Amino acid sequence: MTDIDHRPLAVQTFNACWDILEKEDAGVEDYRELLTLAFTSRWHWGFAGGLDQWITGDWMISRAASLYGDHALARDFIERAGNALSPESPDWLRASVAEGYARAATAAGDVELFATWVTSARELVAAIADDEDRAVIAAQLAEIDR
Repeated sequence: MTDIDHRPLAVQTFNACWDILEKEDAGVEDYRELLTLAFTSRWHWGFAGGLDQWITGDWMISRAASLYGDHALARDFIERAGNALSPESPDWLRASVAEGYARAATAAGDVELFATWVTSARELVAAIADDEDRAVIAAQLAEIDR
């Protein structure tokens, strides 16, 4: 394999995921592309990132799988992200993973598990020290916390 600068590819594909997530009329084909981009970004972060990027990559795969309707895949990747959290993980990342667990529970139609995780996510979001980080994760949680 030739030398590849993985970081720009990881960033580019991760940002492309957000482009699809922000698309108002996204459909099944968009979600397939989103899932492909999420896996691609995570693969590149495997070479260019650290633990926080890997966790975020797994979170994005879970989010994409939830939208695509594959709740088993969504749960698998959010569990992987959750299991990788460490005591040093940033507060926003802990809250984001809890939001991801709630989202995966929603995709599976598991009302009780959703209630557990959305409560945890709310508490973790409220504890985020940085106002901007808190606003970002709160907005993601608001999409599913109704």
